Amino acid sequence: SARGLHAFRLHSKLVHLRPTRIERGAGFFQLCYLKKEKGKEEVKRENMAEEGEAPETVNPSWEGERDDMNLPVGEGLATYPNGDTYQGTMKAGLREGSGTYTFANGNASYVGGYKENKKSGKGKFTYPDGATYEGDWEGDLRHGQGTYTYVNGDYYEGEWKDGKKNGSGVYSCKSKGIFLRGEFADGVYTKGELRFVDGTVYNGSFNGMQPKAGEEGTFAFPNGFKVSGKFLAKPAEAAEEEEGEEAKAPELYWT
Repeated sequence: SARGLHAFRLHSKLVHLRPTRIERGAGFFQLCYLKKEKGKEEVKRENMAEEGEAPETVNPSWEGERDDMNLPVGEGLATYPNGDTYQGTMKAGLREGSGTYTFANGNASYVGGYKENKKSGKGKFTYPDGATYEGDWEGDLRHGQGTYTYVNGDYYEGEWKDGKKNGSGVYSCKSKGIFLRGEFADGVYTKGELRFVDGTVYNGSFNGMQPKAGEEGTFAFPNGFKVSGKFLAKPAEAAEEEEGEEAKAPELYWT
C-alpha cells in the first residue's frame, strides 16, 4: 500500500514516499548530463570550427582525373593545404558520392556520403574526443535516423533534425544504468519514460532531465505499486532563501 512504502534507495539517495506526496529536489532527476543543444546556424558554424572540413573555395592537390575545366572528377585522392585528405569521388572539384575524409590531426574522420561538398546520406563521423555519430546526414548536419555515442559510453539512438535530437529516441546513461525513451524537441527531452537501474519507471512530461511542473505523471515501482500525480515547482524566492544562493533549477514537490 501507499502507507506501507516509505522509501526506495537510488544511488545512495532516498526519495520519500508519503500517502499524498513525493518530495524531492530537482537533483534527483539530474542523473545524466544532456547539454542544451544549439540552433541550426550555430551548429553549422561549430561544425566548421571543430570538424574543419575544407570548404569548396579551397582547391586541393589531386591524384586522379580532371574534367574539361581542369577540376577533380571521379575517384582519387585530394590533399588540402591544411593537411586533411579525402579519398573518394569528386565532381566539378567538389566532394560528391562517397569517400573518407581524414583530418590532419589524425583524431577525427568521416566515412560516408557527400553531396556538393557536404556530408549527405549515410555516414559515420568520429570526433576529436572519440565520440561517434553513425547515421543519416543532410547538408553537413545530423538529420534523419542515427546513433551518437559519447566518450563515456552513453548514447542516443533515434531521430535527428538540423543537427539536433528531434522526434522519437532513446538516451542511455551507461554509468548510471538508466535510460530515457520518448520524444525529443530541439535537443530537449519532452515526453516519455525515465527508467532507473532498480526498475523504477517515471512516465510523464519533461523539461530536459526534470519532470515538467504541473503536468500529470506516474511512478511505477518494481513491486507493482504505482502512484500518479503532479510535480509542482517551489517558489524561487523560498528556494533561494533556504539554499542561501540562487537556485539553478526549481525544486519540485509531488502532489
